[in-house]
Amino acid sequence: MSTPTRRPELEITLRLAKMDAARRGHGLAGLEHLLFALLHEDPAVAVLRGAGADVDRLRGRVDRWLDEEEASPPADGDEADEVEAAPTLAFRRVVREAVLQVIRSGRGEVGGPHVLAALWDEADSFAVHFLEEAGVTRVAVLREISHGGAADGAARTGGAR
Repeated sequence: MSTPTRRPELEITLRLAKMDAARRGHGLAGLEHLLFALLHEDPAVAVLRGAGADVDRLRGRVDRWLDEEEASPPADGDEADEVEAAPTLAFRRVVREAVLQVIRSGRGEVGGPHVLAALWDEADSFAVHFLEEAGVTRVAVLREISHGGAADGAARTGGAR
């Protein structure tokens, strides 16, 4: 089976996660940056709302946590005003796992909801902690992806932001 393509909004979300990390002075974009970016993507937001999350509250919680994180100095040779931070290994593993989930399901496109579900493969992360703190479970996310249609890019609620 061929490699699925990434939905355009997922490409934007991944780039925003790295840009947000750099804007905050973080040398690396981690899972929490990825979650924060997903909290601004309509299909992922629709899945989270369907799974029972108060997205605005969750977004605020993650944003505050990221603001409290210590900014790391740029590595030797890096520009202080770099446009994007490098993704962590966990960030890359989660995106890769989302692709594998889509391949196993026989779908052709990877979207934000798939990445959201793959976060639980890094169960010890603060990102998963924040989701669980908001009452969101992997099962609820997978149920929304399977039955809600949001993974295919169709947000079920208008203006899911």
